[in-house]
Amino acid sequence: MVPGLHGNRRPGSPCHDHVPGLKGHHEFTFRPDGGTALVAGSSRRIGNALARALADAGATVVLNGINEERLKASETAMAADGGMTVVV
Repeated sequence: MVPGLHGNRRPGSPCHDHVPGLKGHHEFTFRPDGGTALVAGSSRRIGNALARALADAGATVVLNGINEERLKASETAMAADGGMTVVV
């Protein structure tokens, strides 16, 4: 370990122990319900999985990617599951 560093933290950077209400990374909850998320690359792989997870969590998801056919298929599948999506 480098002297003056706390784990991977740079000197002077805040630690999660000093953030009020945040005692550990496992306690952080992301709630996108009611929000809007733009997911680039949402026609395939990780982008598509992220878009589906956000839609399942209640966010309106703006799908964006190169393959328009896959985007439309993803939009249709997410709409069938009750998700709100828009393709751009």
